[in-house]
Parts: sequence; C-alpha cells; structure tokens
Amino acid sequence: MFLISEDSVSSDKKNKSVSYNSPSSSMSVPLNSRLLPGVYNQVQTSVATNPVNNNFMSAAAITDLYPGGYTTGAFFTTNGGNNWTGTNSIKMQNGSIISTVGDPIIVTDKNGTSIISFTAPPLSGSDFKVGVCYSTNYGAFWSSPVYVPGVGRADKVISAADNSPLSPEYGKVYIVYSDFINMGLYFSSSTDGGASWSNVTRLSPSGLDARVGASIVIGKEGQLYVSWPYYDPVTQGNFVGFAKSTNGGSNWTANDKAFLVNSVRIAHKVYINGIRANGLPTMNIDRSGGPRDGTLYITCTEKTAAGSPAADDYDVLIHSSTNQGSTWNNAKRVNQDSDPALRYQFYPAFTVDDQGGVDVIYYDSRNTPTNDSFQVYLSRSLDGGNTFEDRLISDHKFCLKAIDPTLFGVPGYIGTYIGVTSSGQSITPVWFDNSLGKYQAWTAKINYGAEITYIPEGMLNAASNKLICRDSVKVFLRNKLSPFSKIDSVNTVLDSVNFKANLTFKNAQAGEYYIEIFHRNSLSVWSSSPVFYSVCEKMSYDFTASANMAFGNLLTPVNNKWCAYSGDVNTNSVIDMFDVNMVFNDISSFASGNSVSDLNGDKILDLIDLNIVMNNSNKFIQFVTP
Repeated sequence: MFLISEDSVSSDKKNKSVSYNSPSSSMSVPLNSRLLPGVYNQVQTSVATNPVNNNFMSAAAITDLYPGGYTTGAFFTTNGGNNWTGTNSIKMQNGSIISTVGDPIIVTDKNGTSIISFTAPPLSGSDFKVGVCYSTNYGAFWSSPVYVPGVGRADKVISAADNSPLSPEYGKVYIVYSDFINMGLYFSSSTDGGASWSNVTRLSPSGLDARVGASIVIGKEGQLYVSWPYYDPVTQGNFVGFAKSTNGGSNWTANDKAFLVNSVRIAHKVYINGIRANGLPTMNIDRSGGPRDGTLYITCTEKTAAGSPAADDYDVLIHSSTNQGSTWNNAKRVNQDSDPALRYQFYPAFTVDDQGGVDVIYYDSRNTPTNDSFQVYLSRSLDGGNTFEDRLISDHKFCLKAIDPTLFGVPGYIGTYIGVTSSGQSITPVWFDNSLGKYQAWTAKINYGAEITYIPEGMLNAASNKLICRDSVKVFLRNKLSPFSKIDSVNTVLDSVNFKANLTFKNAQAGEYYIEIFHRNSLSVWSSSPVFYSVCEKMSYDFTASANMAFGNLLTPVNNKWCAYSGDVNTNSVIDMFDVNMVFNDISSFASGNSVSDLNGDKILDLIDLNIVMNNSNKFIQFVTP
C-alpha cells in the first residue's frame, strides 16, 4: 500500500460553457459542465447510478495528483447530475491518499455502497495487482485497499454489481481482469460490499492470450456475461469473445470467436494525432422489462468490409443477441453521419435505459473536415439497435494531444474508455477532453421522452389548484402535412398536482409533428403548430400556458391556467345538447363511479357536471384542426 499526503486541489467550480442550437438539426446541445474543475488531468472515466436512489450517481477517473504517480478521483451528484462534488484523490479516514495505478471502475451495490476497482501497485516485485476500495458515505472517505487474492500481473480491471432482486446472487459484486502471467481473463466475487474477495478463477478459454479489454454485464436473474477482443494469429482475424455463467461464476462456457469483427488494428486500437485511443468492444443488456428484455448488445469501432454496414474505417457498429449470446445478429451502424469522407468515431460506451433505449456515446470528428478535432455524440435507438438517431452533446470541440509527462510512460496514451449511465428519463455521459488545456472530466444531462402539460377544465379544483384526481389521457403525434395522419400514440396518466403527462414515443422518427391530446370527456386539442420530436431529446409542450398554445385557441381559462373544454361526453368533437342530455340522463338514473359523464372527476354525478356541459354547450364549442 502506498500512502501520501494530498497536494492542494482546485476549488474552482465555475463553468462558462453555454448551450446553443446545433446548425445541423433542430436539436439543441445540452449544457456541459466539469465534474471537478482543477489543475490535474482526469482521464478514463466511468460512471454509475445508485440503485437505492436514482438521483445519486458516482463517477471515477485516473488523475495525476502527485508527481511520478497516479491515483483515482471520485465524484458524486445527489440531484440527478445537475451538480457534482468530489475529490481528485480517494482518501482513507485518516486523510491519506490511496495510491492506484489505473483502470478505475466505480459501481454501487444494492445497499448504496460505492465500490471502486482498479489496477493496483505491486505488493512486492513489479507485477500490478487488483485493488478495491469502498465507501459507505458517498466518498467522504474510503476503506484501505483490499487486494484480490491469486492475481498474477493485472491489466484492465472491470467490475459490476448484481442489484436485481430477482437474482439468486443478489448483492454480489464481480471483478474481471486480464492476467499477463497466467495469460487469460480471470474472475473474482465479493458478497460483503467489496470488503473481501474470492480467490481468482479463469473464465476464458485455455489459449494463452491476455484478451485485454473485457466487459461484463449481469442479467436480471443473475446471469453473468463477459466479452473481450480476441486476435486469431492463424487466420489473422479479429473476433469478439464471449463467456456466460448461470451460477454466479462457478462455471463458465466461453468462446474466443463469438463473432468476427473488422477492426482496423489488433485490439481495436485507434491512432490519430499521435494519440493511442481505441474502439474496444463494450457490452450491455436490456433489463427494462420491455419487448427486448434480456437482449445483449456489443458495440465497437470497425472498418468498412464486405457485408459490413461500416461506411469508412472508423464507424461504431452494434451487434445483438436475443438468445443469451448463443448467436449474434448482423451488425448495424450506430453513428448516422452521411459524409462519405473518412471520419473517426471511437471510444464507444453505452447503456440500455429504462425504456429499452440503446444509448451509445462516442468521440466523433464528423464536423471537422481535417479530422483533428472532436466532439461527443449520442446515438439512441428504440428498436433494438436497428435504427439510431444522433445528437451532438458536447458544446465545444477538442483536439486530442498527448499528456506530458506520458501516462504510464506510454507515448500518446490518454486512457481506454469513457462512461455513461441512465435513470428515469435521463442519460448521463461522463467523458474527458483537453479543451481547456488539461484533460478534464465533463458531463451533460440529457433528458428524453415527452412532457405534456394539460388540464381538463372540469377536473381542476379552484380551491386547491389541483386536479380532483389523476386521470388517463392519450397523446398522438400527427404528420405536419395534410391529411395529418397519426404517426405514434401513447396512453399515459395525467398527474393531478403538476398537470404533466410524461411519456415516450417509440415509433416516430426525428421530425416535426402536431401534438394531439385526447381526454375521455373533453374536446381534443392540437398544438398550435408542429413541434420537433426526437428520441434523443425531451419534448416539452405546455397547453396551459396560453390560449394560443392550442390550434384555434381552443382553450378556456380557469385559475390563470388554460384548460381543454370539458363536456364532449359522446366524443363527437362538439359540445352540444346531445352531451347535455347524456349527463342529465346519467344524473337522473343516479349513476356514479368512473362515468364518462363525471366531468369533474369526483365520481358523483350531480349538478356540477351538468352546469359544466351546459355552459360549454351554450358557447357552441367544437373541435378545430389545421
């Protein structure tokens, strides 16, 4: 263990970046901020969401806090990524810095414990080991390093936590690493939040290859999946290897050649501007409970080849499996740039969100003809990776340069990966770039889906300024051109306090659409004009803000809110005596409960409901469209 005192750390938390409209689309670029502005390099970032509270997230990075050595920075947010705090070095309770070498991966277990695994300094001799530190107080201090037993010479340590209550291994944390003495991928597990670890066991096939750059994910029922890059010296082919365990890692089935990939170089390395980067295969799994639940995905940077969807030598492709990795589907291209010239896309990282969306981030040179500057893009798919939409998410360019002095003594090396996580209807990437001179960890909060604010007139309680109850609505996206055909629709629930319906359209491509919202006994309303929608950006529309938010001003004021007219009981797009008669007849028959004639939602049919429909009938209110 190597312990030293920490140098002073910059307390600057100012960020002068601003959002602006992307010139290439109708989408905006989200505001970027640094996790912890300072004078130290922060590279090779990872990020995780806390399963106990999704507003809590944690990130880690390699930092060069003290001359001649490296340690790990840890950063935290408690408000969903709006603000971050942290330190450029993890410290024990006595204030001593914990020395690490590299590859910090941060995960959070089922109890909310933060666990960082890393390549550790040698205990003796010169061989790197696998170290782990954990924190139960959101990084205020960390445990002393725990060393995984049985490690030869470690590289590219990765970890994952089983946070699925459906899993028989619920609560376990796993580590996989490449061993250069025992030549293969090895595995260890912890059942006590990282405090102790099992002796390592081999998970890869017997061939003598370190298989550097593995990835691990966990299924909802505890299945373990590991992928890695593999080069076959006989065929000179590049492959992605794959292993699976259904008993917590006690036994593995493994294959070095799960599928062929067309990487430009061995081990997916990318050399540009004198920088050694990569496009290593990265794996994730759909655990959304949706129609593609259990689907495995692997992304990596590949080159154009016969039968490949890659358009040049550096595209991000995605492979999928719907049978737990037994077979893999043909690759699809992730980045959707259309420039026929060579452009670089690399450092792919991705997550699968709560809606089943496949969210891939990567560095991209598409907006720089000379290919010497980069931005970060998000590509998102809601159809299992068959089609993607792109969104620029970095509000500045950066030109990658070598770190001086070199990281680990490797010329041009700046780290191996970036990170991304998701929770609710937001995606949080964490990357690093040198746009301000030093490499710093950056982030952006990306919201997706749609938020429609809407009030049915009769249900608004004037005294409480709330709806009497929550109620269902149906929202349509309609083509902006006549005959305004329905493109997508979602049934959802309207919140009684904030009047918002949060939803996700899964069938509409990026474009402009009219919004129509239908409530069971109110006149449908359309947005006053077409609104831009993309699966990569949240669409917000507030019908309650003013009368002209609805086409034809088809709204009425109640308590300084603009509301949809209530009383279209027979849903024929006009409020008239037929609706009045229906309400009157239901009142006369002492109907109650969830009746379409219950205009105010109190489950009682009375004169209040009759007055609402009569008033609107007298106004000759009827539905209007473009």
